[in-house]
Amino acid sequence: MIDEIPLDSGPNMARPNIVAAIVTGWMLFPGGEAERWPRQFITCRALLLEVYDDQSAGRTPKLPSADLLEFASIALIQNTFKPSEAEIEDRQQAGMCSGRILRDSLAQANNSDGRDTHASVIGAVSSGLPPNWLRLKKKTLQNTKWPKYKRVSHLWAAYNDLSDEFDHGDPPPTTNLITPPYLLRILSSAETFRRAGEVTHLPKSKIKTILDSNETVKLPPDFSDTIYDPKLIM
Repeated sequence: MIDEIPLDSGPNMARPNIVAAIVTGWMLFPGGEAERWPRQFITCRALLLEVYDDQSAGRTPKLPSADLLEFASIALIQNTFKPSEAEIEDRQQAGMCSGRILRDSLAQANNSDGRDTHASVIGAVSSGLPPNWLRLKKKTLQNTKWPKYKRVSHLWAAYNDLSDEFDHGDPPPTTNLITPPYLLRILSSAETFRRAGEVTHLPKSKIKTILDSNETVKLPPDFSDTIYDPKLIM
C-alpha cells in the first residue's frame, strides 16, 4: 500500500504535484525498506518545491507536518539519497519493461490459442527493446528486473500507454515521470491493469496469477475505488 505519506488530497487532487511525486517514487524504487529513503527523497523534494513556489508567488504555503519538513530538509541538505541520472535511466527502463511484460501477458491470456508461457512473453520483451536502450537479457528480466518491478508494473503499463502517444515509448530519463495533467488518467489506467493482473492466469505458466495481490503497490481503497474505470479496454 502506498501509505508512507498519506494521499490526503483524495480524488479531488488538491495537491497533484505531491501525489505525482509519491507515485513516481514507488515506480522508480519499488523495493522494501532499503529503498524507502530514495523513494521519500523524491516526495520530499516535491514538497519543498511546492512550499518554495507558494512563497515566491506570495501565497500561504500548504505546509506538511513538522516531522516531514524536518526529514525533507535533512535529506535535501545531505543529498544522501538523491539518485543519479544513470540510476534513474536504468530503473526507468526496467520499469517500462515490466509494464510491457504485464500488458503482453494480459494480451496473451486473452489469446485463444494460449501457446505462450510467461517466460516466452519476457523473452519477446527482451528481444524487442528499442535499439537505443541498454540491452536486458531474458534471464536478467526474468530473474531480477521482473520480480522487483512487477509490484509496480501496472503503473508502468499505464505510463507506457501515455508515453507511446507522445514519443513512441522512448521518454527521457527523469525523476518527474508523471505530471499533474495526466495523473488521474495514469492512475485510473494503472488500477485497471492491477485488477486485471491480479485475477488473470497465463496459460502454461506455473504462477497462479500474473500479479500477486499481496505484493502489488496499491493506492488507498477509497482513492482507487473512485478512479477505477471498468470500461477501460486493454
